[in-house]
Amino acid sequence: MSKKSRFYEVTYRDGHGDHPTLFPAQSEADLSQKLKFPRTVKHVETRHAGWLPVAVEANEHLDGVEFRVTHKGTETTISKDSLGYDHLIKLFAKDVAVLQRDLDEHNAPDA
Repeated sequence: MSKKSRFYEVTYRDGHGDHPTLFPAQSEADLSQKLKFPRTVKHVETRHAGWLPVAVEANEHLDGVEFRVTHKGTETTISKDSLGYDHLIKLFAKDVAVLQRDLDEHNAPDA
């Protein structure tokens, strides 16, 4: 099941050039409070990327949930350790619960 979430494209610069990175967030202000850059990285800009379709899927180990979104031809995976993961867990709580139940059944030991 696919629904949409608000995303922001954050561009940062390091010694290897500019790196646009996609993050889900409730608002730009919410995202900016959570973004932390090391001293060797410069924040260039944050732009609203729009409301993008999000797929709720099982991770590769079939023991957790991750999210996939495609923007400008590039697929981004938001996993447990990614910034914005908690936002998507709350936003897609119903879909996550259904998938988690299916994963629990799949991973249950045989009786």
